[in-house]
Amino acid sequence: MKTVTYAQVKNLATDFAGRTPDNLPTSEATMLLTFFAAELTDIWNKETWPELCDNVVTAAVSAGVFSKLEGAGGEMGDILGVWDSDQRSTSSGATWLDFVEGNGQVRVFNQPSAVWVDYQTPPTDLLSVASASLSATTLPARFRIPLAMRGAAQLLANEDPALSAKWYGMAEIELSRQASRIMPAWWRKPIERLR
Repeated sequence: MKTVTYAQVKNLATDFAGRTPDNLPTSEATMLLTFFAAELTDIWNKETWPELCDNVVTAAVSAGVFSKLEGAGGEMGDILGVWDSDQRSTSSGATWLDFVEGNGQVRVFNQPSAVWVDYQTPPTDLLSVASASLSATTLPARFRIPLAMRGAAQLLANEDPALSAKWYGMAEIELSRQASRIMPAWWRKPIERLR
């Protein structure tokens, strides 16, 4: 996956807003961090971005549930699908299993002993990153421009609402453009994202 750093996104946002990145007041830098943390989650979960998806793993089911491994390595974000065998194998005849997410677990109604799970990587929590590491924290490169445009909109919200609205609108156009070019994995039906 191509990545950019948090510093690159922040600097582009300040450039778009007509600010000098090196002279950004602490209050605006703090506001941007809080804003980016919320907006990143929104953009991250807006689509099944290919670089964040197609993480197919097997999971052991116990008493009808499996763990999303929250807080551990290999943590699962949004569950995109659960099957009784590897759905990527054209000869497997994999069956979609109904499931419900909650409290860091996924309940599977058919209660098999193991399942194949397709999930989206969870969003980076910018607010939990140590300040010394924040600038170098990596984000998906595709988010750089729309996130920076939204950041510029936030910086300009009070002083120039019209320009702020323009930047926010341009961010939405860019996200829509990128989303329109996504080719979903062949085994994932569009309806599964709505479950």
